[in-house]
Amino acid sequence: MVSTMTFAKTVLYFLLSTPVCGGQDFVNYSDLKKLIILYIIPNGIWVVVPFLCMIATGEILLDCMGNGKSVSKKKSH
Repeated sequence: MVSTMTFAKTVLYFLLSTPVCGGQDFVNYSDLKKLIILYIIPNGIWVVVPFLCMIATGEILLDCMGNGKSVSKKKSH
């Protein structure tokens, strides 16, 4: 649940800082290099990592819902 909320909060933060939502005054878009290094990369981590956690958690939940049997089985010779 924490990963989901962190992901949603950061995506909302990104949207609020775009011209679409009128937040272009909060972020300096004049220098692309500074924008990428100081804004997109640090905030992008807060989108990518929770998203990967959500996928991993979803796979675990789906695996547990499959009658308690593991999806990945070892090959027996």
